[in-house]
Amino acid sequence: MHAAGLEAYFSAEVPPDLRGLIAAAPEPAASSLPGATVTRFETYVAAEPFPASVHPLAHVAGHTASVAEAGQVVSRAWSVRESDRAAECAVETVEPMRRRGYGAQATAAWANRVLGDGKVPFYSHEAGNEPSRALARGLGLLHVFSVVDVQ
Repeated sequence: MHAAGLEAYFSAEVPPDLRGLIAAAPEPAASSLPGATVTRFETYVAAEPFPASVHPLAHVAGHTASVAEAGQVVSRAWSVRESDRAAECAVETVEPMRRRGYGAQATAAWANRVLGDGKVPFYSHEAGNEPSRALARGLGLLHVFSVVDVQ
């Protein structure tokens, strides 16, 4: 299925009558299927490393990048899933320190670590999460696909 530049691919397990409903799921996705929950996620990729000036306060240790202010970690980005070819990022920033760029710094440093390991760094968020969308766009991450989860 192709619409507005979005391609949706389905495995054989998805019944054909549900494919249209899933593809048309609004943001944030909601389902009219009794008892089902449909959620749309947007996924981005960092195609190239970020210059050090993008993450001057970030420190990387293992699979986690963190940013500290006055000796306290205020934001961190880490691999929620990682294989020998790719990793997916999760990021959190303490409530009073949000909207200061700390999450972007942690995410950029995390992506550099993943790219340095020869892997693809993915960043995903639920479609209605505007702060996460802003972080992805602010870093210039490339939107690569949408995922619809039906539970």
